[in-house]
Amino acid sequence: ENNLTQNISLLRRVLGEGREEHRFIATVPGRGYQFVAPVSVVSRADVDRGSKAHELYLKGRFHLFQMTEHGIQTGIRYFEQAVEENPRYAPAHVGLAHAYRMFGLSLERPASEVGSKSKTAALQAVAIDETLAEAHAVLAFTVLWYDWDWQIADHHFKRALALDPDSADARWMYAHLHS
Repeated sequence: ENNLTQNISLLRRVLGEGREEHRFIATVPGRGYQFVAPVSVVSRADVDRGSKAHELYLKGRFHLFQMTEHGIQTGIRYFEQAVEENPRYAPAHVGLAHAYRMFGLSLERPASEVGSKSKTAALQAVAIDETLAEAHAVLAFTVLWYDWDWQIADHHFKRALALDPDSADARWMYAHLHS
């Protein structure tokens, strides 16, 4: 009991709570302690911000969205480096899915060559982080354009928008399903 009290006291100091201020841990008389701070789900992508993989991912996006053959190829190289740096960094897989999708839709590469690569990267992103809206959105867009499976695409677009209702990417891609 005394050891627990000392540890809770130390934890409160680390969290910056004052003697009578209990924003994170409340004392429940006769029962013990209770965490009272609001809890939110943080995606794996948010945790990885600032990492080398994230920096490589951002460079890949910069080149990718130049929307030229050279830009897409350079973007792919950066996304691949990000995956090498951290294979569990889902946004890098999202970037690869976008890059291959762009190659196919811009007619730079045959759909038969890039469609499966885009879908594989998107599925990998969803498998790594099911809570990443961008992963569901790019999977939906890829399935829409390469598999023509409107039902699966609709499911993943709705999941993306449920995870992030403000996602501009998910919204413009979802609009293609309804156009």
